[in-house]
Amino acid sequence: MCTYGPLFPSPQYTLATQFLIPTAFYIATALAAIILIFPQTVNHLVTDGYVKGFLQPGNGIIALQANVLQTDPTDPNAWAELAEKVKQLRTVASETLVALSGQLGMLELEVSRGRISAHDLKTLLTKSRTLIGRMVGVSSFQVSRQ
Repeated sequence: MCTYGPLFPSPQYTLATQFLIPTAFYIATALAAIILIFPQTVNHLVTDGYVKGFLQPGNGIIALQANVLQTDPTDPNAWAELAEKVKQLRTVASETLVALSGQLGMLELEVSRGRISAHDLKTLLTKSRTLIGRMVGVSSFQVSRQ
C-alpha cells in the first residue's frame, strides 16, 4: 500500500486485494489437493515400492532355495520350472531397483513424513544394488538346460 498508494488519485487501493485474493485461493486449492488428492509422498512411494518390488521377490528367491535343494538333479522339467520362477523374481527385483533409482533425486526435495529419512533411503537403495548382485549369484545355478 505504501508503494502503490501515491500513484492512484483515489483512496481506494484495490491493487493489493487483486493480487492477494487469487493467491490465497491458489494456495488453499494447492493445499487441499496435496492433502486430499495426493496424500502420498515420494518417500512413501519409494519405501512401498522397495518393500513390494524388491524385498518380497528377494524373499521369494531365498525361499526357492529349499525347493532347489530338494529337486531331483535328473528332472529337467522341474529345473526349467524353477529357473523360470527365479528369472521372473530377479527381473521384478532388478526392474524395481532401476525404477526406484530414478526417483532418488526427488527424495530430498520434499518434506518427508516417512520413518526413514531420505538420506537413509538413498543409502539403502545403493546397498541394494550389491544385494541384487548376490541374489543373482545365489540363483545362478538354476539355469534351465533345454
